[in-house]
Parts: sequence; C-alpha cells; structure tokens
Amino acid sequence: IYGCINADWGSKIYILDGCQFNVAGSAHIYSHNNAYIEADATYGVSGSAANHILVSLNGSFQHLVNIDFSNSVSFSSAFVQSAMGGAAQFSGAINLLSWAVAGKRAQADSNSVIQSATGAPNTYFPGSSNFTEAGGGRVL
Repeated sequence: IYGCINADWGSKIYILDGCQFNVAGSAHIYSHNNAYIEADATYGVSGSAANHILVSLNGSFQHLVNIDFSNSVSFSSAFVQSAMGGAAQFSGAINLLSWAVAGKRAQADSNSVIQSATGAPNTYFPGSSNFTEAGGGRVL
C-alpha cells in the first residue's frame, strides 16, 4: 500500500503550505517502517481514499495544525488507521466546514496507538461509524 505522501525506512517528511489531498486509491498519508510524517501547516482534504492517514510497522504521524475539508468524502477503511506498532497523534483541529465524511473514524490494530486531541475519538475524528480496536491497539 502506498500513499500520496509515503514515508518509508526511517525517513522523515514534513507537510508544509499548500497541500491538498484529492481522490486516492490507498491512503492520502502513509508512514511505515520507522518513518515519521509531521503536518506543520494547515492542509486540505477534497477527495475520498481508503484511509486519510495510515501508519504501520512503527511508523508515526504527528498532526500539529488544522485539517480543512472542502468536499464530502468517504474512507473505505478508516479516516485514520494504525497497525503493527504504528502511532498517530493529533493536536490540531479537524474542520469539516459543513461537509460530510462517511466511513469509520479510527481503527487501531496490533499494539498500535491513535491519540485524538480531545480524548474523545468518536467526536474528534470525522466519520459515520465509531472507532474500533483489535489485537492490543488503542484509540484514545
């Protein structure tokens, strides 16, 4: 699985000004194999994908800014998904701006972690169904 932004093998990627995610077949943002992605500027989402964010194999994602939606979208797997030791931490706002998001809010599997900015993942993450946890994964 590869994303629009794909960090692999310990690399680091910083999302800066002007990023807009349109339709994708897999994930908009994918961090795996000990890689790190950090969002340092507000970015937009205007298209559907399997996941907006996918972290796996000890990959990580740090969300420090706002995510602004500019269309109704759906995520066939989950808005954010972590697996096999992946970690995703959110501290910025997610602004739907009157658009709808369909799909699961979050999914954490196999000893991975997803941390919402508010501690209330079913109201913080966008989607039409609540988060799930399996195999020691945690959504906080």
